[in-house]
This record gives sequence, C-alpha cells and structure tokens, in this order.
Amino acid sequence: MSGARAPSPWLFVLALLLGLAATALLLARDDTRTPEYTDQFYATARLERFRGPGPVRVVALGSSLVGYGLAFDDNLEALGRAQGCPLRFIRFSHNGRSLDTVPPLLARLRQQPPDVLVMEAEWLAWGDLAQAEMSLRMRLKVRRRKLFLALRALLIGGRGNAGHPDAGQGDNHAPGGPLLAPGPPFEAGRYREYLRTFTPQDPQRLEEVLAALERLQQRGCRVVILAMGRSPEAAALFPAELAGGFQAMLDRLAARGFRVERPACPLPQACYLDEAHLNEQGRARLSAWFLSRVADWARP
Repeated sequence: MSGARAPSPWLFVLALLLGLAATALLLARDDTRTPEYTDQFYATARLERFRGPGPVRVVALGSSLVGYGLAFDDNLEALGRAQGCPLRFIRFSHNGRSLDTVPPLLARLRQQPPDVLVMEAEWLAWGDLAQAEMSLRMRLKVRRRKLFLALRALLIGGRGNAGHPDAGQGDNHAPGGPLLAPGPPFEAGRYREYLRTFTPQDPQRLEEVLAALERLQQRGCRVVILAMGRSPEAAALFPAELAGGFQAMLDRLAARGFRVERPACPLPQACYLDEAHLNEQGRARLSAWFLSRVADWARP
C-alpha cells in the first residue's frame, strides 16, 4: 500500500504570499471615491424626499461647521414651516478638511439636482495638516475593519458590509448632528497652535469640486458659497494673511460665477462651543437666518 504524498511546503508558501498580497490590496484600496461609499457615508437615500412636487429643494454641504451649524433635515424643515419658509432640506456633512468624498457626492446630486446647493466656503479654502494625518489613521482603521468583516463573511457567511466608522458619518443620519454639549472655554493659546496647521486646500481636488459645482449649475441648480465665519474671540486672533487669502478666494469664486455669501450672521461668543462650532443656541439662530435667505437664493 502506497501512502499519499504530503503537499509540497511550497504550496503553503505560495498560498501565504497570495493571502498577504490580497490583504495588502484590500488595505491599500481607497473606497472613499466610490458610489457605494458615498451612498453609505452620506445616506444619499434621503434624496428621495426631493422627488415629486413640493416646496423648494435645498442641500447644505460642508464640514463639521455645517454639521454643528444647521439643524438636521426634518428639524430644519419643521423650523421652516414655523417661520413661513417651507422647504425640503438635506444636510450633508463630513468632519475634517479633506474634499475626497465631495466629487462623488456631487456626481450623485447631478442625478437629482436640488434647486439650491449651499456649499461651505471654509471647506473650499483650507486643508488641515492635523486632520490629514488623522484621516490617514482613520483610513487604516477602516481598512482593518473591512478586512475583519470580509473574513468573517467568508468564514461564517455573514454580510460583508464593512461599515465606515469615519468621523462625521453619524451627522448624516437621523436624529443627526453631533452632540452639542458644552465644550472647554475658548483657549487663545490652543487656537494659535491650531492656526499653524492651516494650509490651502489641495488645488487639484479643489478644481475637481468647483468643476462639479459648475456642472450642477448647468443643470439649473443655484450654487451658493456660504462663509460660515468664526467666533468673535477667534476672529480677533485670525491672522490678517489668512483672512486676506480667504477673501481673495471668495472674490475668485464670485468672478467664476458662483453666488458668494460672506459672513452675514454675526453671533456672540455665547453661541459657540469653541472657535467656530456652534452650540444649540447658535445652531437655532443660524438655522433661522439660513431659512430667511432661502427664497432669495432660489430666485433665478
């Protein structure tokens, strides 16, 4: 009787190398610019509320400044009805300064263009080195989570939904919005250190976003670039060079054909959690001001 030959150890080596290569590809792949990621992160199924006849359709898009600054979809609509400014509203926000997820979202919006798209100006102006480093760590965390769920689905037949535990995703789901609990008092020293991380937005990605906004305008959507501003104490410390660069960018955007709204809703320091993020009182006041401008923004 002849015994069966044991598999060659080289087969195990080859299988190990193939497994490592597949893992590396999975971890390295950037899914943030895919339609699937966009739909899940921003909960774009909410666009169904724009179908059919009804009041003006408005989207607000921005960083955490928009997430903290404006009430979530249904809440802002209820406030609009109370103010005599009916609208259909969706708020899309993403913590951090990266614009990576914006082009696929704007491509999605072109399929169902709103009447008005309000885009945060600060997000177009500033990249943030500290946030960029954080985003890299977060991307690695997402990849590890994705690998774990993919392996679990393979082993036990579970769903392979990787989820996306990125900062900001929760802002796009009801009840929406970050917790507006009181934060630490404004610290001038900390803010000065934070200002050192400011860097101009990536010009290539910025141009991609602006071109997508222009395509939306060609579909009949009125695009408004809204400067969110900052708290009075932060504004007093904001360097003149950065302020001048920001104003110059707004001028360029206006010259390009976008409607630009410069900070026009001054709020006291008591309305802020920190240098720029609003508390509940500030959110209520900014949301009311926002609603007062919608009819003008929607006008051709």
